[in-house]
Amino acid sequence: MWGVPPAVRASLLFAVGLGLGLLVLYALRQVLLLFFLAWVVAAALRPAVETLAGRLPRGLAAALVYLGIIGPVLAIFALSLPVLGAELRLALGRLQAALSLWLTALDGWLTQFGVDLDPFLAGLPGALAAEVTPERLIGLPLGVFSGLLGVIALLAVAFYWLVERDALLARLVQRWPRATPGVLWLERAERRVGAYLRGQLVVSAILSLLVFLGLLALGVRPALALAALLFVLEIIPILGPLLASLPAILLGFTQGPVTGLLVIGLYLLVHQLEAYVLSPRIQALAVRLPPLVVLVAVLSGAELLGLFGALIAVPVAVVIATLLEGPPTAPTPSKSLSSKF
Repeated sequence: MWGVPPAVRASLLFAVGLGLGLLVLYALRQVLLLFFLAWVVAAALRPAVETLAGRLPRGLAAALVYLGIIGPVLAIFALSLPVLGAELRLALGRLQAALSLWLTALDGWLTQFGVDLDPFLAGLPGALAAEVTPERLIGLPLGVFSGLLGVIALLAVAFYWLVERDALLARLVQRWPRATPGVLWLERAERRVGAYLRGQLVVSAILSLLVFLGLLALGVRPALALAALLFVLEIIPILGPLLASLPAILLGFTQGPVTGLLVIGLYLLVHQLEAYVLSPRIQALAVRLPPLVVLVAVLSGAELLGLFGALIAVPVAVVIATLLEGPPTAPTPSKSLSSKF
């Protein structure tokens, strides 16, 4: 290294440092994704916390917002659990009967062409039993427990950011005034990401209610579980509603072809309402991204990180678009942040 020119040496050190930094980021990708999703949740809750923080301590304000959201959700879940269990048992019974009928019809049709399904059907229970290994049986509750821990960790990080955000940013600006443009950019990105998530949740609630009422009218069960599935997956643009419609359509056809077609029509109607009435308002007010960009972002996120990647794809795209808009021109936030502490 002694005979290497300083410029080359600096370039080599930079390349090595960059490579090590990327390796560290890759190793910590799950933690970074957790923190990013917590930041998105905090951005959506921040306006409510700011409203209460004018009269209450910030920690108490954040706790009340959490209680006001999580409490009703848990209450609704607890009250609907008995009905949900009965509907799921009914739906599974109908699905089993329909599959048996379809397989019998398929066997009769294939017999005309000399194809015998009996050996396949006879070996099917054994093949399914071979797939149910002890490792998988143990892994299922462990996976559920790990998911619950992840949700708790996410909510804890979001709560901490809601409480300590202004203090941390104020200290940052006071110590490094040059960080002011970055803080302004962060505030702008938070506003847009928070507006997107709040708007998407409102859309999810409206569409889930419409689907619930429509499935009840058509007699498709479990209407409550199918509507709840749509509410969760609706947060994923484009792909989410499609995935949520598949179980409902399948259960609709178990009650007859007419019911199945009506369920398809119901979901198409809901999709048109979302595409032409509700989503454009969210795009205009918060996201400001062309639909093609949203589609590419969702597909790319799903390819890289699966369902979780599709979930965070649009917030990531909003953050990148905000960064590409250039430096913010708003007044410096140092005084407004410092005045609170």
